[in-house]
This record gives sequence, structure tokens and C-alpha cells, in this order.
Amino acid sequence: MSSTEINNRSSTSKLAYSPGDFTSPLTASLPALGTNTGGLIGSSRPVSTVSLSNSTSDIYPTDPWLPRLGNGGAIDDLNFTFRLDGAINEASLPLIYHQAFGAADPNGATASIANVHRVLASSGVGASVIEQILSASCGRSSRVSKSEFSIALAAVAYAQQGKSPFNVQRAISRKSSFPVPSLDLAPSLLNSLNRSHSRRSSLPDDPWCPTPTATLKTRHGQSNSISNTNFFVEESENPVSPTKIRSGPSESGTKNSNLCPLPYHGLSKADHVSIKLSSPEGWILKYNVYSVEHETKGTSVPRRFSGRHLVTGDEGQFIERRRRGLQRFLTYLINHPIISKDSVLNIFLSEPSDLSTWRSHSTVHLPEESTTSRLTAVEEISIPEDLDDQLINFRSRLPLIIEHWSRICASLDRIVRRNEAQSSDFTRIQLALGSAVESERAGLSGDNQLHGRIPEIRRSEEEIETISHHIGKYSTIIEQRSSKLALSTNEQVRAHRDLFTDFIYLFVRYDRLSGDDVDQKLKPRAENNSKKLEEIRNSKRVGWQDESDRLKNLIEQDRAAIESKLKRRVFIRWCLWQELVYVLRAGTLVSKVWREFVEDERKCVELTLSNWTEMDESIDNLIQLT
Repeated sequence: MSSTEINNRSSTSKLAYSPGDFTSPLTASLPALGTNTGGLIGSSRPVSTVSLSNSTSDIYPTDPWLPRLGNGGAIDDLNFTFRLDGAINEASLPLIYHQAFGAADPNGATASIANVHRVLASSGVGASVIEQILSASCGRSSRVSKSEFSIALAAVAYAQQGKSPFNVQRAISRKSSFPVPSLDLAPSLLNSLNRSHSRRSSLPDDPWCPTPTATLKTRHGQSNSISNTNFFVEESENPVSPTKIRSGPSESGTKNSNLCPLPYHGLSKADHVSIKLSSPEGWILKYNVYSVEHETKGTSVPRRFSGRHLVTGDEGQFIERRRRGLQRFLTYLINHPIISKDSVLNIFLSEPSDLSTWRSHSTVHLPEESTTSRLTAVEEISIPEDLDDQLINFRSRLPLIIEHWSRICASLDRIVRRNEAQSSDFTRIQLALGSAVESERAGLSGDNQLHGRIPEIRRSEEEIETISHHIGKYSTIIEQRSSKLALSTNEQVRAHRDLFTDFIYLFVRYDRLSGDDVDQKLKPRAENNSKKLEEIRNSKRVGWQDESDRLKNLIEQDRAAIESKLKRRVFIRWCLWQELVYVLRAGTLVSKVWREFVEDERKCVELTLSNWTEMDESIDNLIQLT
């Protein structure tokens, strides 16, 4: 072929795919509606013979290294630059879509790319096709939303039918129903349930922890084989009873007596609230409906939240963070020794109807707590004399304490994101290795069956498949470590930081609500009325007895008000002292969080070493067999 013909064909190819043309490379190669060519795209695309350095980025249909399906479907190629996306109605999806997303063990509203790949791989579609579908539907993201997962699953369903996965884009644009895929979800669902149960059991005995707890146990003599269940948790058969925290010297004295009235309810007994978020409802003004589940009472009530917010980044991430914050806050409230008994809080957690409906036929009583609760003499004596100095010192330190724990939370967030990105990259390496083996096998298969005659090729493929398998295991280890770090360690550290943040707001409420008019109004008025009463008694003018009785009543009312408000002052000081000691005691539980963090890191390293050791042994066995 002459250079003129090559240049002509090259220019023709470039003109056909010019960016200014209304016909994109994708739509130009799609078959007409109603026809089924069995291919994906490019079946009628002209083949350019220009050199690779001058060629376009399009995939050639006659490339012998092109990934092709064997028995999994009839896909020829896939354009990686095309993105499968669009708005779908999740409520109209077949049940299998919701079950499959649940099998992917979603964390909040997203699932990891490793778990999504495991679910899609159960369809039997080739590894190269799944890799291409994930690239087209999810891009480079390490987390997959339910919408992206549903689109990818629909593309897999079309591939199972021997149709182009791009048909899902047509179904989205036409608002058509998605096809029903054939999946083997039994192992995925079992692993998802095991991970969920073990993740709940992995959290320490922390009253601020949003999910049930169990103790951890170190596993010795672990097998080299690694399953897909959670690697970092093993629930102890004999749970250890919570350990009481000593907060003062054992011998009797003033310091120990100050701490005696504080109840141990929040430290020795943990109650939990879980918050689940449904899809936004409403037409113009969207609002979120939370499902508030109280573990001890066994209640689940819907609660609507309709607050306008401006989000510059990912709105789903913002909603998820707000859900976790609400979960931590409610868990804190129901574990507080006093607030947990509040009637309004109990109504919020148990009333099945909307709160506005409940308020329309109910009266909320909010009496002053100091009038309904009387301090005993022991409780009054327990208030230290230097409480004001202690509160001033603690208040001055709060901003610095919160800043330190905020930096720790931010660092843990970065570690979680790095682990998620690393897990996603290793999963993509696993997918690419599987696709590469399939492509090479397809390129070498033919009449001569070259790939079956050369033992080195067969051994190389087996080694790559073994390496790919263990890379996938390593990706799962990292993903589950990241999930444990995000849902357990980071959330508990945030709850610990919230203790001090809430105490700042307690001081704000103290400044705003603790004031009274005893010194400015009541005492001066009572003294003036006493002087007037003395003058009237001495003068004994006409009608002095009636005036004397009136002043006596006023003086008695003022003295009763003064006595009540002075008791209120003492009660407020006692509450501040109790809250201070309670927060400091609850803060000691964070040490268990860091002990678990170190234990989980150790297990992750051991499992990683076990995984690569097992891979080494498998490759050595392959070499010996050949």
C-alpha cells in the first residue's frame, strides 16, 4: 500500500470521528434500533492502517489482543471513554437489584469497588467485560453509589443476553424497565451478613458507640487460607463484663466523696440508636426521612428532616456525615444518666406518628429541673469549693483539646480515603490482569491452538491468574480494614471529640440561662420593703395595719423567691460538677478505642503476610508441577 493511500485513509478516519460532527464514535457505530448484531460497538467501523503512534484512541475491532467474551456473552469491544450514566427510578427496579446491592455490603449509600466486582462476577460474565462495564459506569471512583451499581448490573444483564451493554443507556433515556440478571448471591449475602454482624461485634464497650458491642479476641495459629468474611473481628464466646473506671483514690476523703454521687449508668451500660436514611422525598422541596431505631426498646420510628443546605462537594457524603452525627448525638443522649429519662426524648424515640401531629393534641411540660429535683445534704457537700476555678481552667483548655481531636479525626479520614483508593486500585489491577489473560488467550487461540502447545504460555497464565486472585484478596483485606476504621475507630474518636464540643455549648447555655435577679432586684426590694414596714409600724398612722400586711406579703414572696433561686444556683453548680466528672470519666473509654486500633493494624499486617505467603507457595507448586 502506498503512502498516499495510507494518508487518505488516515484523513478519512479522522474526518469520520471529528469532534465537531454530530455523530460521535459511539453513535456512529451503534447498530440500528431493532437489530441485534451481537457486538457492542464498532462492528462496521473501517480499520485504519496508520502506525500506532499516529492512530486515534479508538479500539480496533480486528485487534487480536482485544478482550473478547468466551461463554459469558457476545461482546466484542467497549469504548472506555464512554460513560454509562443517567437518572433512574430506584423504586421501580426489580427486587434482584436491591438484593444485589445489599450483598455488596454497602457502607451508607455507597459500596466499595471490590464488593461490587464480587457481586457482578457471580453473573458468570467474563472478567474483561466486567472491568469495562465498571469503567464505563463508575469511572475511577473507589466507591459506587446504588444508581451506578444498578446501571452496571443492568449492563451485565444485557451482556448475559448476548446484547450490547450500551442498551442500558437506551433504557435509561426511554425510561424502560431494566432486565433481570442471573446472579449467584448466596455466598455474597452470607459474607455480607457475616461482615455486618462482626462489624457490630467489633466495637468496644463504649456508651457513645452507635452499634452493639462485643469483646475482641486474638487468634493464634491462624490458617493461611483467607476467606471473604471480616478478617479483623472474632466475637468472644465469653464476653468480659465491663470494667469500672476508678476516678479517685480508694481511701476515704474529700476527693473521693466528691465523686461518689455520680452514677455509673453511662459507663457500665451502653444503649444504642441507629439511623437509617431513605431516598429523598418530595417534589420541589426535597426532604429526607430518617428511620430512628432504638435497640433497647425495639422501636423504629420515621423522622423527617427538611433543612436547606448548600453543598459545594458531594451531597451524598454530606448527608451521610449528617446521619452519622445524628446517630452519635442520639446515642449520647440515651446513655446520659439524666437526659435519658427525659419525656420529650422518649416521645421522639417511640412516637410512631409525625411529631407535628403529636404536638397538635399533646401538651409538653418543661418544668424547671431545680424545682422538681431536690439535692440532699450529701450531694450539696460533694460540690468542691474551688469548682469555679476548675471550670474556668477547663473552659480555657477546651478549644485546644477540641483542636487536637479534630486533627486526629481529619488524619483518620485521610487514612480511610487512602485505604479506599488503594483497595480500588488493587481491584482494578485484578480486573485488568484477568482481562489481559483472556485477551491473550483469545489472541493465541485458533486453528493451530498455539497457546495449548507451548507449556510456558500455559504456566504463565496460571501464575498470573494466581497472582490476580491474591491481589483481589489483598484488596478485600484493605477494604475491610478501611471499613472498620471508618465505622468504628473514626466514629468513636469523633464521639470522644463531641464530648468536649458539647461541653462548650453547655457553658454557652450556662452563661445564657443561669442568671437570676436575686442581687439586682429581689434583695434590694425586700430590704426596701422591710424598711418601709418598720417605718409604718413606728408611725402607726391611719390604716397602717393594712399597709403592714401588704408589705409583709411582698417581703415573704421576695424571700421565698430568693430562697428558690439560691437553691437553683446550688443545683446548677452541682449539675456542672456532675457533668464535668461524667465527661472526664467517659473520656477515659477512648483508650480502649486505640488499643483496638493497634490490634486491628497488627491483624491486617498478619493477614497481608499470610496472603502473600500463600501466593508464593501456590506459584512454587505450579513451577514444580511443570
